[in-house]
Amino acid sequence: MMKSLDHKVFVYSGKDNDAPCDEHMTCISKKDQRRVFNVQGPGDILKPPLDTVLYEPHQPWWLDWNTRVWKQMRSRIKPQDFVGIIGGGQLFEPLIDKVLAAGAMPVEYAVGYAGISPRTFHAFGSDNWRHVVFGLQRPDAWRGAAFDRTIPHYFDPEQFEYREEKSDYFLYLGKVKEDKGVNVAARACEAAGVQLIVAGDGPTPVEGNAKVLRRYIGPDERRELLAGAKGVFVPSLYVEPFGMIAVEALLSGTPIITSDWGGLSDINQPHLGFPVGFRCNTLQDYVDAVKNIDAISPAVCQARGLEFTYGVVRHQYDRWFRDLLTLYGEGITTLRD
Repeated sequence: MMKSLDHKVFVYSGKDNDAPCDEHMTCISKKDQRRVFNVQGPGDILKPPLDTVLYEPHQPWWLDWNTRVWKQMRSRIKPQDFVGIIGGGQLFEPLIDKVLAAGAMPVEYAVGYAGISPRTFHAFGSDNWRHVVFGLQRPDAWRGAAFDRTIPHYFDPEQFEYREEKSDYFLYLGKVKEDKGVNVAARACEAAGVQLIVAGDGPTPVEGNAKVLRRYIGPDERRELLAGAKGVFVPSLYVEPFGMIAVEALLSGTPIITSDWGGLSDINQPHLGFPVGFRCNTLQDYVDAVKNIDAISPAVCQARGLEFTYGVVRHQYDRWFRDLLTLYGEGITTLRD
């Protein structure tokens, strides 16, 4: 993303990475990934016991990864470079030590987790998640919340089909899990007497008369389902850090029906005063949303979705980096010419 704004970009990752950059350093091979994590395929990393211990900082794979990345980085890093970290700053404390010693600045981007480092700066996916993490962490010394930012995840609108004429169904798309609110959607649609399609994999039995597609939903089928739905449910029962499916629905011109907290309440905001969906707390709220879905304009939904696209978000990151550079001068009191 930053390469498109003429920044010099180095990527340190596994073998499969197609991010535009000046140089891509492969820090671990596929063979070593399987050995280090003791897995046979990509899906295994989300299964027990790895799913519960994967993000513990003391695990040997994180210590190994920190060492591998620094081995590649140490000959390239320069003072005042930004080193972008994703996945949890607490997992990268050994690397952060070395980055700071080199006079560079570690930053965490696309933060949708709680395990941030107090020694980095942070770009959170939503305002609500930013507040949750600040409340959870309560560090004795914060490096400066004024230089943290809320910058949403970005999307490619070409991956979605905008459609004004909708089919006669509502959609729940994602993990079929109780905490994702799948049965909130099922109960609401049954009470309203409308068709619900539940599409995705997961263990939770779905109540009522929903049509259930319990499988992986590929890009083409996903695009069609989103474009054709009268409305998309994202009724998560926990605090979502963001809520990507909500933006995907908006880019398809499809109204969203969401819970009223977390990142979803950041996304489900009016565009120029016009609503793009309904924010719900009770089952009655969800039923009323279904019954009033035709009041929402597909064009307004798409316009709101376009606020989360690559061309918009990259400039937010560029502004953030420029603000961070002022910390080498007068910091928050710096004025631009």
